[in-house]
Amino acid sequence: MRDLLGNREIDDFCSARSRWERRGDDLVGIATAVSFTAAIAWVNRIAEAAEDLDHHPDIDIRWCTLTFRLSTHSSGGLTDLDLLLAKRIDAIVDAAEQDLPERHSPLDGPTLPGVGSAQVTTP
Repeated sequence: MRDLLGNREIDDFCSARSRWERRGDDLVGIATAVSFTAAIAWVNRIAEAAEDLDHHPDIDIRWCTLTFRLSTHSSGGLTDLDLLLAKRIDAIVDAAEQDLPERHSPLDGPTLPGVGSAQVTTP
C-alpha cells in the first residue's frame, strides 16, 4: 500500500497544473479536445500510460470533454501514483493539443484534411 500525500503536496501540485483540482479524496482533471475522435484518441493513449503504471483513472467522456478522476483506492486517497499519472495525462494532452487543428463546432459539419468545413445553407 502506498502512503497518502499531505494536503500541501496536493495543493502545490494543483497550483502548478491548472488542469487539476482536488475534490475530496480525488484528483480531478478536465481536458477538451477538438473533436470526439480526438478525445477518444487521447483516451487510448492515456489507457496505455495507465496500463504501464497499473493505475487506472475513471474517465468520463462528454463529446469532446474528458474528465479524469484519480485516486488510489487501496490507500484510501491520493498518493504519488496519482500525481505521476496526472503528469502523464498532461504530457499526452499537451502534446496532442499542439498537433490539433483549430476547434470547430459540430454544427460546422465534418472537416477532412485538405477540405474546408461543410457549409449548411437554407433557402
